[in-house]
Amino acid sequence: MAWTVGVWGVRDDVVRRRLWLVPLRDAIYFVVWLASFASNRIHWGGEEFKMEKGHLVPVASAQSSVTSTATNSHR
Repeated sequence: MAWTVGVWGVRDDVVRRRLWLVPLRDAIYFVVWLASFASNRIHWGGEEFKMEKGHLVPVASAQSSVTSTATNSHR
């Protein structure tokens, strides 16, 4: 598919010269995908969540409670 779209469709010479990188990239993405099943924690938008019974639950991190305590003590 990369050859068809990159070389024939878009006529990109870089894809033609570096086509051997496509399987390498796919292998790296596959390893990352497999690793995603090893944890139930998600970092999204600067927040941390945990999967519990099919739901995203926010995790109260120690740093955010220290920050909110410091902010409240300055008021």
